[in-house]
Amino acid sequence: GTYDCAIPDSKFGLYIPNPDYYVNPDSLKTFSQSGTYIFRIKNPSVYLEDHIKIKEKLIITLAGRFTHLNNTSIADFTPDYQQHIHYDRFTPRFGVNWLFSESSSAYIVYNQFFFPVFQKNFEHKPFKPSTGYNLEAGIKHFFFNKKLNASLSIYRILINNALTPDPFHPLENYIQTAQYKHKGVEVDIAGNITPAIMVNANYAFTDARVSKGDANQVGKKQLGTPDHSANLWLKYRL
Repeated sequence: GTYDCAIPDSKFGLYIPNPDYYVNPDSLKTFSQSGTYIFRIKNPSVYLEDHIKIKEKLIITLAGRFTHLNNTSIADFTPDYQQHIHYDRFTPRFGVNWLFSESSSAYIVYNQFFFPVFQKNFEHKPFKPSTGYNLEAGIKHFFFNKKLNASLSIYRILINNALTPDPFHPLENYIQTAQYKHKGVEVDIAGNITPAIMVNANYAFTDARVSKGDANQVGKKQLGTPDHSANLWLKYRL
């Protein structure tokens, strides 16, 4: 795919260093092309999945994805040693789902992942891809003759080879020594309360901390990850 990424303009209200909560409509008519970069990332993959059902109660999921990622970046800020590199990775997935009844079930799923990182470093060497896994368990239940679905889940996410700013070479350089650990709980409700009212609600609490890396950072909160997040969408059919 080809992606355009524009550097934020200070005239818009979402410019973090100097926020302005009013945007003049005239400023939205034209956009400057300066500061726009193009990335080319090829990401072909093959995904296989199989479900094994035992005695109409237990469902075992076995799956895996093989990904070939080829990065060709022509952006000025991407260093040469981070361009024209590729990765071949296999990431497995395993899940178990126990059906208590037609309306209730419990599940546990384990999923590995990886994603490349393209940032500057003082040694001029490409970073290893970030790797990790997601372990999640929860329960689901249907209400009102399966018209409303509610679920409660707990999860643990571990991210290896994460980047942190280089304390000895701070000019936009990074080092790859950190490990992040996310633990949390999530509640989801989706479906119809009545034939006319539809709801989609979600709440999540996440405790994201540095679990390995700089001794001064271990145990501290990961920047950019909120403790609480929620959304609510209601739809009324006339």
